[in-house]
Amino acid sequence: MKLKLTIASCCILFAGILVSCKKDADVQDNNPSSVNSTIKVEDGILHFKDNREFFQTMLSVSSMTTQQRKQWEKEIGFTSLRSVYDQFNKELDEMEAAHNADGFFAVKKKYSKVAVWRQDTAYDLNCSGIIESAVVNEDGLVKVGQELLSFRRDAIKARPVVAGSNGRMADKERTIWANKATGNVGLFSGDDYKIPGTPPPANSFSVASGPIKQEWPFTTGSPEARGFLQARLFNLLVNGMDRGFVTILYWAEHRNWIGIWRRVRTSALSLHHQGYIRLNTQGVIWPQVVRGDLGPNWADDNVENHESVLIASAELINNPPVLGYLSPTLNNQFRNANMAVAEDNSPNNFWAEFNPSAMFIGDAFGITFGSFGEPPLPKIHNFEIKYQ
Repeated sequence: MKLKLTIASCCILFAGILVSCKKDADVQDNNPSSVNSTIKVEDGILHFKDNREFFQTMLSVSSMTTQQRKQWEKEIGFTSLRSVYDQFNKELDEMEAAHNADGFFAVKKKYSKVAVWRQDTAYDLNCSGIIESAVVNEDGLVKVGQELLSFRRDAIKARPVVAGSNGRMADKERTIWANKATGNVGLFSGDDYKIPGTPPPANSFSVASGPIKQEWPFTTGSPEARGFLQARLFNLLVNGMDRGFVTILYWAEHRNWIGIWRRVRTSALSLHHQGYIRLNTQGVIWPQVVRGDLGPNWADDNVENHESVLIASAELINNPPVLGYLSPTLNNQFRNANMAVAEDNSPNNFWAEFNPSAMFIGDAFGITFGSFGEPPLPKIHNFEIKYQ
């Protein structure tokens, strides 16, 4: 059912969310712990023993609050790209409040490695995704097993470490993912939203991204705000088995007083029906919809960038590894997935396609969310974006 919210009701909702978030921030017993950590930090880069530890840590950290994530970084002696990006936006906010255009562009120049600008009127985090940005350093680097991975806005790449070379990188570099969606924003047919998946190489993973869909808010006469939606499909090897999951990115931008589009805080209000997953060994699967179950980080209104797990392999959800350096009170992202896909445990199984569009009766996948910024940015807008 399509959700329509008035501005007044949305204000009340966000006021409640802000109070709730403050209470959550005051709770101290869910502080992440790094005791007996198996993660190494060398030259400012996190080192993981394998892809399983890397992905589970990445998804667990992404389900933390901002305060928990920064405390976790402090305890292990690491600074993530996401934290540097947060500082970048904080300094831009200060220039916004002062209406200091020269200072605004000075901050832009200062953080040139952190943000990728589009025609000098809008910018993106210089990383392939929000969830990765919490476990890579400012240069987008992380070491997994014997590979150094680079996560940037244009590509994910890997270079092997030469055995016995004291960390020297091999000349051979492979591209895991290339961003084909840069600038690819607009109107598409249902077939355009299909995301083809590929099987990951041995002891690795693959990523595929869908096109970015843009919508204007419900509020009439609001050219100063716009919302976006994008889906990503991951295939990874866990215990020798190919497993998959889908994440949803959603965000909103408000135009500031000098014409720059800036991402602002958002909060999800509801999800709608979704399409299907196609596994190469099992054909089409329609995951069960759990309506209204958004999970804690879908509605986190304290961040400008949201990426949440929508659908995951039942194996990943039901059998997460125990990470002793993370507090057991923290939920991992797989358990926060709204839907699960039961797989047949075929060794060559992988998620061959995610199609969020409606095929027969019912709605395509869609999300309703609100955006709100600090003065002098416009305060509140509502969006409903559907893949159809």
